[in-house]
Amino acid sequence: MSEADTQPAAPSRFFTVDNLKWLIEKLTLPLMLAAITVVFQWSANQRSSDEIAAANQRAQDESRTRLYTELLHKREDADTAVRRAVFDKLMDRYLSPAPKDLDDKLVALELLAVNFHDSLNLSPLFWQIDRQITSLGNRADPLLREHLSRVSQGVKDRQMAFLAPEDFAKPLPVELAAVPSIALPTEGCVAIEALAQAGQGASTLQVNASYADSDAQGAPVLHQRRFSVAVDCKDPLQQRLRLIVTDEATSRRWIFWVDLYDFPLVTFTPLSRDERFALVLDRYDDGFGLAWLRLAYFPASRSGAKDKPHVADVMSRLSIPPPAVETKPPPAGAERAASR
Repeated sequence: MSEADTQPAAPSRFFTVDNLKWLIEKLTLPLMLAAITVVFQWSANQRSSDEIAAANQRAQDESRTRLYTELLHKREDADTAVRRAVFDKLMDRYLSPAPKDLDDKLVALELLAVNFHDSLNLSPLFWQIDRQITSLGNRADPLLREHLSRVSQGVKDRQMAFLAPEDFAKPLPVELAAVPSIALPTEGCVAIEALAQAGQGASTLQVNASYADSDAQGAPVLHQRRFSVAVDCKDPLQQRLRLIVTDEATSRRWIFWVDLYDFPLVTFTPLSRDERFALVLDRYDDGFGLAWLRLAYFPASRSGAKDKPHVADVMSRLSIPPPAVETKPPPAGAERAASR
């Protein structure tokens, strides 16, 4: 055996450090590009799947909203049709030229009050039946007057509970003996200033009223007002009071009559664009010498269809104010340069 055959084989020169460095340098860029491509494709697929899921969810929400709106619209149409039919039938019976028994008219009036008290001013109908009962004199059934009072009081209670649910208006007693009376219905009341000069004080009530609301950001806001209600004079024949209402915050004053058939949803008074108040006369009893008033202070959003906003107010609410222009001060020395 030769000496060359007994020598070990020389190690391979391929897996050297230089070759390994060269291999890494050559493979790094393709591997990074491949990884970036895979990550980009995965991100694009994920984003596409998220967009498809969001679009499907949006389509489902729009479909539910459209279905809910259609159902509400159909229900409102059906309710309006029923109310129209009921109103037509009741008015045909109530305003029929044929003589009607007062019981029938009271039933028709009660149905009108239950179904349409928030959209119609029913005071003239109440006064018509009141005059008919009065004209009967001793022949009038006492239950007729009781029925009429019960219906009107029910309307006032429902409307006051709707207008002032947080601060349900408390009854305010008025001593009728302290209130001057008019001698004839055609005579006016003596002005409250004249009463003060004559040494006669009017019956004055102080009322603290409030309601809860929210601002544009949804934060709760408590609105509070203090009213001074002066009873100027009374009309015993028609059982009504003349009131002088003063808003102590702004010193604004309103003078008006209130009777047993005034309802707050249709006889309210605007305080501002967003605030309203109303007064109702619950009871007028000359025998006991007392009358009972209630005051409701509420937002305009509760006053219903009778309180339609003016076009100018709607346009001002919809208009978007122009963005404020930022004014920068002139650079130092600019004024001196300009003056030269």
